[in-house]
Amino acid sequence: MPTPLWNSDAFAFDLSITQHRVYNYVKQSDLIAISFFRHLRSIVIEKKFALLVSFDGRSRAGKSITACTLGCLLDSTFEKNFERRIVREIKEFYGALEEIERQKIEGGVVMVDEAGITMSSADFYERWNRAIFKTMQVFGYLHPIILFISPVKEFVDSRLRKLTNYHFAIKRYNNKETTIFPYEVLYSSLKQKYFYKKPVIRVLGNEIIVNRIQLSRPPEWIIKKYGEIEVAFKSKVIKTFGADVLKEEITQKAESISQDEIIKYVVENYNRFLAKKSKPDNIKLDPNKIRFVFRRSLTFRDAQYISEEAVAQISEKIKKVNGNTNDYEDD
Repeated sequence: MPTPLWNSDAFAFDLSITQHRVYNYVKQSDLIAISFFRHLRSIVIEKKFALLVSFDGRSRAGKSITACTLGCLLDSTFEKNFERRIVREIKEFYGALEEIERQKIEGGVVMVDEAGITMSSADFYERWNRAIFKTMQVFGYLHPIILFISPVKEFVDSRLRKLTNYHFAIKRYNNKETTIFPYEVLYSSLKQKYFYKKPVIRVLGNEIIVNRIQLSRPPEWIIKKYGEIEVAFKSKVIKTFGADVLKEEITQKAESISQDEIIKYVVENYNRFLAKKSKPDNIKLDPNKIRFVFRRSLTFRDAQYISEEAVAQISEKIKKVNGNTNDYEDD
C-alpha cells in the first residue's frame, strides 16, 4: 500500500474519485495495490455481493493486524467500532452483524479472529458453517465483508471454502512490511471442487495479474488497539486452559477403560445412573447417563448393553442380600 499519508481519509476508498487524481502521485506497485482493494470494494458496493476473505499464515506473521488494516481500508465504520467488529465467538459475530443492520451499513466489515482456538475442530466447523450460511441469508442484502483468520487454510472446512471469495496467504520477512499473496477462490459445481487462481484486475485499460501486495507497517494505533484486544483474549484462554487439559485427561482415561471395568464401576455406583422409572424392586439404569460419564468411548448400543449387564449384577446382589436376611430370620 502507499507509504504516503495514512490519515483518516486513506481508510476508505471513495469510488467517486477520478483515477487520474490517484495515478499522478503513486508508484506502480502502490497503484496495483490500490486498484486491487478498489476492486474488492466495488464487488460489494457496485456489484452488490457479500465478500468472504480467508487469511492464513504462520504464527506472528501479521494475519490479524493485516486484516485489521484492510478492515479500515474497506469500511469507513470499522475504525469507530473496532473492538466490536473483531470477534471470536458466534454470539459476538451475530452482535456485530445486528449492529451493522441497525445502522444500515452497506459493506460493513466483521473480522473473525482465529475462532477455532476456543472450540474443538468439529464444533468449530459446524457452528461457523451455520453462522456464515445464516449471515448470507439474513444480512446478505447489506453485502457484509467477512474476514476469516486461521493458522492454515485447511483449518477452514470445505463447506466454508465454497463460500470464500478470496484467500490471502500472509508472510512477514521483516518488521517494516507484510506481504500478501492473494488468490481468488473459484468453485466448480460441475467438478465438485474448488481451486485457487491469481486475481486479475484492470489498470489503465490493461489486465494485471496480482501476484503479491506489500503492505507497509500500519499506524501504531491499529497495532496498539489490536494488542489490547489480543491480551484480554489470551488471558481468558489461559484461565480456561487448565480446565481444558484436565477435561482432556479425564476423557483419555475414560477411553482407555475396558467394558468390564465400566460395568464394575456402574454396579458399584449405580445410584448415579438410575433412570427416572427405576424402583427399589425393579432397578433401571439410564444408558444416556452412562454415556455422559464415558461419552467419547461409548455408542448408545454399548451403553444399553452395559446398563443391562449392570442391572443383572445389581439384581443378583440384591437377591443374595435378601436371601441372607431371610435365612437369619428363619433361624
